[in-house]
Amino acid sequence: YRVIGLYRDTETQVDEIEEKTVVFAPSFSWRPGPETDVTVLLNYRDTESDTAAQFLPIAGTLLPAPNGQRIDNSAYLGDPAFNFYDTTTTSITLLGSHRFNETWSTEVTSRYTDGEADYQQAWPSFIGGDRLVFNDDGTLYENGTVPRTWYSSEATSEQAVIDVRLRGEFTTGPLEHSVLMGSQYQEVETTDKGFSAFAIGYGFVAGGPIPPFGDDFWINLFNPVYGDVPDEDILNGLATERPGTESEDLGLYISDQISIAAWRITLGLRYDESETQTETLKQDDDAFSLGAGLLYQFDSGIAPYVSYSESFEPEIGTNGDGEPLKPREGEQLELGIKYQPENFPALITLAWFDLEQSNLPDPSSAPGNVQQQSGVAKIDGIELEALARIGDFDIELNLSKLDTEDPNGLRLASIPEEQASAWTTWRPQGDLSGFKAGAGIRYVGKSWDGLDNLKTPSYTLGDLMLGYEMENWDVSLNVRNVSDKEYYATCLGRGDCFPGKERSIVSKLTYRF
Repeated sequence: YRVIGLYRDTETQVDEIEEKTVVFAPSFSWRPGPETDVTVLLNYRDTESDTAAQFLPIAGTLLPAPNGQRIDNSAYLGDPAFNFYDTTTTSITLLGSHRFNETWSTEVTSRYTDGEADYQQAWPSFIGGDRLVFNDDGTLYENGTVPRTWYSSEATSEQAVIDVRLRGEFTTGPLEHSVLMGSQYQEVETTDKGFSAFAIGYGFVAGGPIPPFGDDFWINLFNPVYGDVPDEDILNGLATERPGTESEDLGLYISDQISIAAWRITLGLRYDESETQTETLKQDDDAFSLGAGLLYQFDSGIAPYVSYSESFEPEIGTNGDGEPLKPREGEQLELGIKYQPENFPALITLAWFDLEQSNLPDPSSAPGNVQQQSGVAKIDGIELEALARIGDFDIELNLSKLDTEDPNGLRLASIPEEQASAWTTWRPQGDLSGFKAGAGIRYVGKSWDGLDNLKTPSYTLGDLMLGYEMENWDVSLNVRNVSDKEYYATCLGRGDCFPGKERSIVSKLTYRF
């Protein structure tokens, strides 16, 4: 058996936002015999917090504001008298396995989850340049004051899922087989109630507000003052029951990894059937998905490979003609090479992949057909991963470069074109045995806003680790973003930016009984 308990009371890098979390997670395992294992896990989590995503405007962050002022990365543009994000989740998981003989074994995984999320947030209502409010002199309305949206959601979800698998290890002639077959069934029910008071305090024309609320409930981006919140009765009068959903999904799958001499062949087939019911729509989808891979292991440690896979994901909703949306489908082709030297502890993997997703909503479709599914997104790229141990040093290196294209031929929003990271850990022997130190660097390349108009600059961050292990004790200090660099993780064409994580320092003392 095992029991995990957690209580956390923490501030965040955003002003006014704190988090209180309680976790209780006991588990129990029963082994009635050497071939059978049964484990039951309970997980309860309760969090009282607010939303750290503050929708900071591009003007005043990435780009200069009309008045020349700058919005601090820690700025809180919600309202403590209105905002909250409280969640409660309870789940029960059952894990079971049994080996029948040397050839066959079975596994069962099942889980029931019940969740609630109560969410309210006020955020500045600006979406691009012509939605900003300007005075005659070119400044923001009243030197930085903008309207806000008031949003509320009381959501619940209930999920039950079970996955039953049968494994087999056997030989047919020169072929060695590792077979996995199984079925997965899932039921999900969701509800939601709330409001989006986009009009409260939002009506305006270039140069000033319009009735009925004038500039009530607006906020100054550069000097926010809180407490000016719409009357609760007005907001609650806007609340509606959003359509709930009930979904059932059934999946059947089989795969076989075949070994013959230095060859490794993987073949897989999956069938999915999905049914979703809302108040006004019943949607049925089904599809077969294929997967295949081929690898050859040379004696030198070099192993070239190729793989192909397909994916299937239902899209809930209707197109402009009232017909149910088609499932989103994906295809991925990957070519690569792995190298593991025989006399040196290292593993290097280089891969090229090409991915395509189809049946995506097309933003360029004609008015009234905004959901037509002629859209195709493409991603291709190269990835390099290297792991090695040299003396007392463990080294890890990762590089990637991506080219993306959305259904309109534009680059996908928020996806960096290049990323790279390196990390080294030193664990000396001899008199310094037990000491450990690490240092790393992370580079994230530029990304785009989804309209190819605005670029989020690249950034480079450094990380450090120091620690010492002795008998049952382990003490460590981890620092991320060691220089406390200010940067933006992404800025979007709709008009907002999201600051990156500031420096964090975590010290940890562990005693193992």
